[in-house]
Amino acid sequence: MKVARFRRVPAPLLVALAGAIAWAGYDLVDRLTGYVVADEAAYSAVTWGSSLAIHVLMAVGLAALARKLQGTARIGARIATIATVAWIALHVLRMATEIWWNAARSRMGDPVVRTVDIAIVVASVATMAGLGLAARRWYWTAIAIVVAVPEHLRSLVGWRRFQDLSQGQFHVVFIATGVVVLVSALVAATLVFVACRDVEPDDALVASGSSLRRIRLALYAMAVAPTLLVVCTVLLGNPTWTWPAHVAAMTLELLGLVVLALALLGTAELPRWLAIASAAIALCVAGHTLFSMASVVGAATIDWELIRLPDKLKPDLPSQLLASCAVGGVLVAIALAARRRGLDALRGRAMAMTVMFAALVLGALTAQHLVGNTSELTQLGAGLVLCASAAVIASYLVAAAVVRRGEHALASQASLPAAKLITC
Repeated sequence: MKVARFRRVPAPLLVALAGAIAWAGYDLVDRLTGYVVADEAAYSAVTWGSSLAIHVLMAVGLAALARKLQGTARIGARIATIATVAWIALHVLRMATEIWWNAARSRMGDPVVRTVDIAIVVASVATMAGLGLAARRWYWTAIAIVVAVPEHLRSLVGWRRFQDLSQGQFHVVFIATGVVVLVSALVAATLVFVACRDVEPDDALVASGSSLRRIRLALYAMAVAPTLLVVCTVLLGNPTWTWPAHVAAMTLELLGLVVLALALLGTAELPRWLAIASAAIALCVAGHTLFSMASVVGAATIDWELIRLPDKLKPDLPSQLLASCAVGGVLVAIALAARRRGLDALRGRAMAMTVMFAALVLGALTAQHLVGNTSELTQLGAGLVLCASAAVIASYLVAAAVVRRGEHALASQASLPAAKLITC
């Protein structure tokens, strides 16, 4: 039976390719409109979050694809996987280096940033070259390299020299770069589809229960993060602990989000597409959290008093809402998985706890919004912070309880084959 080409592509890789094309199209529209951005910091955070989500999904998908290919194609897929992981690590290093030296008001970090930029270009070209090898055609490798190099022309020559080279035609070159980025995303998708033309459809993962266990541990870590921040800042009332507690809380939240996303990408107990969507959202929030954490550390290198208590206890409501959507998606996925397996007790409890989770999240967001409208942290503001943090902690614990119940119920039936309706 003929299988549609897109069903042969690993699901995380398919989502990553669609996200890369969508983001490249959005970036091109922004270039055409002149980058009208109301909040540059928020735009940078969104960029980091989307970029991290796309590349992590791509790395996971390429690793799954490499296991299905043979010979040269497998080598190419592995090269692309390693290069994608290197791209993620290099971008984190570049962000840390740039924020550090900007905070120190020094240009000594420019050579380091320049070196990291060149390494990022090498990783990007290696990813495209690996995809070309996976396509099992040498001309595809040449096309991939030719497309990848102009995409990173600004990083290769440097921003100032790039402006000098495009003197008088900067706007045209700027838009042309956006077109090249979009073409590169389309070429990458084409190479993946060509590489998958002979592989078997994406097989189901083996259910073991370990993925749900990691999800539960990630939720516990995300619950500890606001607890640490409130205890060290509001209850102890010591401003010296403000920014270390904030960084530690964001680190725990970042680790929890990454573990949650990776566990969702490897789970076999939950519906695949809903799990991947929740993982993508969690990775976007993780990228935003990483950017915010680097900004806090960079500001603290100048003067730790810049990390004032009232400002840093005002939460990022969009990130909190997205993280809640990712966790809520896990609860809905557990309810759907229980329904498919006929576990009515688990399904009913999961639905009831999902409603409770949503109520706690809405209450926390409302209290946090009221805190965000105040200029200083009064006694009322401190009370709202405590109530909002308690609601957030309770919501994560409720979600962890649902995952714990689903961990045993779903894993116990993992070995049973799926029922099929046979008609004569």
